[in-house]
Amino acid sequence: MHKATRNFWLDGALFLALLGVIISSLVIDNKDPNLLVWGLSRPSWVIVHIVAAVTMLTGSTLHLVWHWDWVQAVFARAPRPRPQAVRRNRLVDLWLFGLGLLLAVSGLLIWPLSGNLDEGNPLAAAPLLGMRVYDWKQLHAWGAVLMFGLLALHLALHWKWIVTTARRVLLPTPAKTGAATLAEE
Repeated sequence: MHKATRNFWLDGALFLALLGVIISSLVIDNKDPNLLVWGLSRPSWVIVHIVAAVTMLTGSTLHLVWHWDWVQAVFARAPRPRPQAVRRNRLVDLWLFGLGLLLAVSGLLIWPLSGNLDEGNPLAAAPLLGMRVYDWKQLHAWGAVLMFGLLALHLALHWKWIVTTARRVLLPTPAKTGAATLAEE
């Protein structure tokens, strides 16, 4: 499989996982215990959120491994300043990496209490690594909002590659047959 095609399918899976995280986040934030969305209860949406988030974390790690040569080249010392587009990509990607780590850690910390973190709940006020559990939830929620914004910027910065590769992968040109090749010669 061509490298760009492989990256396209991974990025597509990451995008679907992102949609799962966003949609499940919106459902999880609703406090109605009887809420059903698409036939799933709130506890089921917590599971969707966790599976989608783990999928994103795994896929993002694979994405980073596959692009490790680029990472090393962009962060290596250069004799002259990098072009503005490279510096912008590097900054956005660095923020995405840092936010990904923050969301992974905060998500793991609040996961055991998911659904029980309303302000005023004694569990929410419990200290955890120097912060109240409720504060970890808020950090997780606002970090996710910032992450979604940066992911939108990341997609915008790579939009030309996305469209070009999508056309090539999803709408391939018919392979030339032997007769067509002979007619062109």
